[in-house]
Amino acid sequence: MKNIIIGIIILFVIIGYFRTHREVATEIASAPLVVKEVVDQEINKVNPKDSTILRDGQFGQASATVTRVFGDSKEDGVRYQLFNIRLDSGESMLLKHDIDIAPKIRNIHTGDKIEFYGIYEQHIKRGVITSTHQDPKHQGEDGWIKHAGKTYQ
Repeated sequence: MKNIIIGIIILFVIIGYFRTHREVATEIASAPLVVKEVVDQEINKVNPKDSTILRDGQFGQASATVTRVFGDSKEDGVRYQLFNIRLDSGESMLLKHDIDIAPKIRNIHTGDKIEFYGIYEQHIKRGVITSTHQDPKHQGEDGWIKHAGKTYQ
């Protein structure tokens, strides 16, 4: 009788052990989904001042103010018109406008308002907007910049 009681106790301990570990394993297995959901919520957090959501490597549209106009630049044989912008949400970034494909924006100055549609690229220091021009291969989306009533693409 004593052996039966000890066997039953051992059986309950084993069942309790596996039940606890199965629940923990289930929690651990679902953790990546929870973490992904939290990360997605942070990435997609919308600033109340601006409903802009820019995602790395994807096209996005926003309104901004030009904060600095640089001279033209040449990178890997491609000419760019460069300027810093500040989104209505407050985030600052660089806008690289390919002037080998799209017309150069004339008479753009610090303080000018623009609207753009281009690819957002997150870099270590700040974001960069590119592809603000028509897709020369006509295989993807066309980007653009609007300034002073004119659309550049």
